[in-house]
Amino acid sequence: MNRSSDSSGASPSLREALRQSFVARRGGRNLALEIASLLAALGLALGLRFFVPTSQRFFDGMELKLLDARFLAREGRGAKEANERTRVFEPVYDGKKLMTPGVSIIAMDDAVLRRYQSVRGALPRQVHARLINRLKADGATAIIFDVLFIDPATPVSDDVLLARACRDAGNVFLPFDHNSTLQTPPALLRKIESKLSYPLPPEAGAASHTVRLQTPLPIFWDQSAGSGHVVTQADSDKTYRRSVLLMEAGRVYPHVALEAIRRTVWGGAPKPKVEMIGDSLLIDGHEIAPLDRRPLLRTQAGSRQGRAQVVGTGWAVPLDFVGSHAVMQGITVPYLDALAGRNKSRIKDHIVIIGATASGTPDLRPGPLDTDETFLGVETNATLLANLLHGDFLQQTSRDRTIGAMLVAGLLSGLMVMLLRPWGALAFATLGAFIYLRRDEHVHPQSPGDRDGWPLVRDFVLLRLADILSLDRRRTRGPRFGRARAKDESIDGSICRSALVESIARRSRSAKRA
Repeated sequence: MNRSSDSSGASPSLREALRQSFVARRGGRNLALEIASLLAALGLALGLRFFVPTSQRFFDGMELKLLDARFLAREGRGAKEANERTRVFEPVYDGKKLMTPGVSIIAMDDAVLRRYQSVRGALPRQVHARLINRLKADGATAIIFDVLFIDPATPVSDDVLLARACRDAGNVFLPFDHNSTLQTPPALLRKIESKLSYPLPPEAGAASHTVRLQTPLPIFWDQSAGSGHVVTQADSDKTYRRSVLLMEAGRVYPHVALEAIRRTVWGGAPKPKVEMIGDSLLIDGHEIAPLDRRPLLRTQAGSRQGRAQVVGTGWAVPLDFVGSHAVMQGITVPYLDALAGRNKSRIKDHIVIIGATASGTPDLRPGPLDTDETFLGVETNATLLANLLHGDFLQQTSRDRTIGAMLVAGLLSGLMVMLLRPWGALAFATLGAFIYLRRDEHVHPQSPGDRDGWPLVRDFVLLRLADILSLDRRRTRGPRFGRARAKDESIDGSICRSALVESIARRSRSAKRA
């Protein structure tokens, strides 16, 4: 008997044909039981992901690696696009008016260390003084040192020259950190608090922490335009994906990059207007988000097994890395070139940051784009500067949206497993994962050309649903799956196709009569 017609010989409706096809394809399996099993599996997955600490750490590690994969995918799109990405380090003009300065790295490389026969990678401070004078004359917007000046120089006259250069330039920012082996003297601590701390309430229990700040020498502290910390902290896998924007050590202190931009670009007053709302920082009318609060750790020299001690709280911001170490060479100026006044176009209207890049430097911060060479500390801070100037930090998805995405993906994948062959379900899941990885705007909001991916996802889902319901099935399964089953499914496909053709023809005739 021909199953493509009912007892009256008329073609069945499209809805009835789809229903018959679906029932035949189920093969008598208990649909309710399979859906209940799928929902139970999804509940178990969500519980392991968000509510079981051990498995949560495991999944957090997987998520960090997926983030690295997206960075590497963007990095691999070719040299031309890499050059496009480095434009975030270039100054932005509105007509003739400078809107956003650029960012450049002044590299304390092997050449300058050989030139001045430096000891332990430290250049004579009178050389730094000459560099400051040159950078100011060449039009640098701000000058940031990623170098600690905590010990007196030999000769002492070099300190005088460097302090004088800082005073004359008026835009030099010197850093401090929190790794001193000694407690900060109370008088110096009060001076730091009055000049630099942000008016934010410290964390509960902050008073119990011993403050051990390593600050510039007083002669530099008094003559510089400002200061800030350069504290860093890696993720659980020892990779640096964030910068500690604010550090609590008795009081709340900013990163030196934030303070430099606030004072020179945003035109902020010595004491900023600061407010913390949720995971957002509002400072002098500018919003920075999202901030992730985490404990600050410090490993004391000689401590047992390198045990870390909690010394405060940090508010870290996720970085949108522009490129690898190789890409960052496009914004790097050798120290000797800057000192000689060469490459002025990379100095004028730029925030320049001076840091160690020579062989053997200990200031290494492994990043998500490390493949051949490790990211340097000064490159991480330059990335933070660019992110602050353009406000393009990674915008991470909230927990609610993550749970929703997991439910949708889990339900779709589960239905594919129930309705398709194993290889078809695997292909569906693989393609879905690939599309998700290519949707860079979920973690790279400024990535160009990735916002038109949704039509691809939508069309793919619709096509797969049509294929599942046998709307366009033109092949039959072979003997491996049973000849009878192959024959039934071929007939089911004929039912659906004939019903679809009849439905289209009926609508066409109705339109002509109208």
